[in-house]
Amino acid sequence: MKLILSMVAGVALLGAAQMAHASSHREAPAISKDPSVDNTDVYAFVSPDNPTTVTLIANYSPAQDPAGGPNFYKFDDDALYQIHIDNDGDCVPDITYQFDFNSVATQDHTLYNIGPITSLNDTDWILRQFYSLDRIDAGGTTNLGTSLPTPPSNIGPVSTPNYEALATAAVQSLPGGLLSFAGQRDDPFFVDLGSIFDLLTIRPGAPGNAGGGIDGLGGFNCQTIAIQVPIADLTSDGSTPTDPASAAAVLGVWASANRPETLTLNGDGTQTYSGPVVQYSRLGMPLVNEVVIPLGQKDAFNRSNPVDDGQFLSFVTDPELAGLLNAIYGVSVPSAPRNDLVSVFLTGVSGLNQPVNGTACEALRLNVAIPPASWEDPLGVIGGDVAGFPNGRRLGDDVVDIALRVVAGVLVPGFDGPPNSQLGDGVDCNDRAFLSAFPYVGTPHNGYSHSGHELCPSGPVPVRLLSFELEAVENEVRLDWRTADESAILGFRMERNSASVGPNLIPASSTGSGDYSFTDEVPTRGKYRYTLLEVHRDGTEHVLAQRDIDVRPVAGGLVLSQNAPNPFFGSSTVSFQLGTAGSASLSVFDVQGKMRHQKEWAHLEEGRHDYVLEASEWPSGVYFYRVKTDSGVKTRSMRVVK
Repeated sequence: MKLILSMVAGVALLGAAQMAHASSHREAPAISKDPSVDNTDVYAFVSPDNPTTVTLIANYSPAQDPAGGPNFYKFDDDALYQIHIDNDGDCVPDITYQFDFNSVATQDHTLYNIGPITSLNDTDWILRQFYSLDRIDAGGTTNLGTSLPTPPSNIGPVSTPNYEALATAAVQSLPGGLLSFAGQRDDPFFVDLGSIFDLLTIRPGAPGNAGGGIDGLGGFNCQTIAIQVPIADLTSDGSTPTDPASAAAVLGVWASANRPETLTLNGDGTQTYSGPVVQYSRLGMPLVNEVVIPLGQKDAFNRSNPVDDGQFLSFVTDPELAGLLNAIYGVSVPSAPRNDLVSVFLTGVSGLNQPVNGTACEALRLNVAIPPASWEDPLGVIGGDVAGFPNGRRLGDDVVDIALRVVAGVLVPGFDGPPNSQLGDGVDCNDRAFLSAFPYVGTPHNGYSHSGHELCPSGPVPVRLLSFELEAVENEVRLDWRTADESAILGFRMERNSASVGPNLIPASSTGSGDYSFTDEVPTRGKYRYTLLEVHRDGTEHVLAQRDIDVRPVAGGLVLSQNAPNPFFGSSTVSFQLGTAGSASLSVFDVQGKMRHQKEWAHLEEGRHDYVLEASEWPSGVYFYRVKTDSGVKTRSMRVVK
């Protein structure tokens, strides 16, 4: 006897677990029954330890209980897992990397393993999985590797005694400087699922910027595919752009899972797939389907292609979530149509990551000409870090807090202050530390000793440091830092090579968070170590951060400093340093891409230049300023407050 299940024209004729086509953490009705092809999250960022490459990550199979034996987790051998890149802004993939999996049972045993697994070739590991990796582009399909190994699930200290060594062995170096990985990792998405979906019951109470949330995915794992690719292999002209305004600089990225449309359940217990291959899930920007697309459209959204996302535009320009924030917490939000959300979630932000003549669609937009931040702000662009979300997405970007604040209108003048700018879910970091090298996603929890809903490993700290940047200009070092949750301290103190410099106490902000700047004149050029200390109310001190810098001539380059003060009202000084004499220009844009100010210099001498920017007539909000010279282009963000 056979039972045949089929999907025709995107509609399931018979309800069954294998017929779903939606994506993210159980965010659509159908995919909640088919986790192996549930595309939960996508990440795209310039690799911090190899900035001539881009790292692309897609996760599937959410909320894996690490103790899920005896049938531990793997990819679906019948599915094709794909990461898509659009390099000309039309929302049609120009390049696709495709992972195709194949499981092999080495022996006929009841259990997943019959002894400790100490290598990827260990004969005690019974059920292994391999994959082939193809690149699909206009030139056809190119195989990049076959029989590439995946690591086992992290079972426990006896079965997988040195798990990270197994995972490291599964990182594959491929021709052309590519790296690939596929296997189980910690689920890197951090969010208080319990509070968000209990009618936004933020704990311990709104606005949600003081911690206290419970990571609903803490302690759970997922399946990860990841590739690290030279930027020149992805751009439309084969270049590695250094100018953020270059037409080749912006990439669109999303992922999908595909499988034949018909499932046959055979009488002997086996199952087979047949028929045309169809898309079961797709995901680019986080949270769009989860909190923007209505319930009745979620499955259709993920069955469709990004190029057709115009049909869902009304759900973005008039989002239900904004109304809930107003109804539940009395948060005043902008009126529809919300064109600010269109730029963040669909088109990219003009002047930052919007492709030239691009099409609106749900895809991550990454400007590969913007280098990695020396210190990542989890609030990304709205926190002043233009290398973060929504310019691509890094593992540490707090997309829940960002999305809540953006939907509340922080990019719209008049809506950028409290409580809109403070909204969050109380979960500010992942439960597992991320790795410093590819594939970056943290070690998966093992089944023997895990506990669910684990929190940030460091726990609460007196001060949360969001950024700490050093910049050398001639014989001066400018130090900028940003903090949150600093109400328990008196202030800060700075040391250079273990000797105190500057004021004995830089007072903490009375608002509980702040932006600070300090300039130190060094005696000679050379290498220096700066230590930022927090000073507690009882007089004790604690090292908050430590950074090294080499003070030397610019040598022909361009250095663009953070404007000061920032945030500001009225005027602020933009400073930049030229390594060689020549022309220069300064342009300032708002988040809608409108140019607010431009200044051009036909000739400037080598050295430092300060320009006082007058913005007293500008609405409050985030702005981007760009300095372009004969030797390069640099972009930073600033914030006007009123």
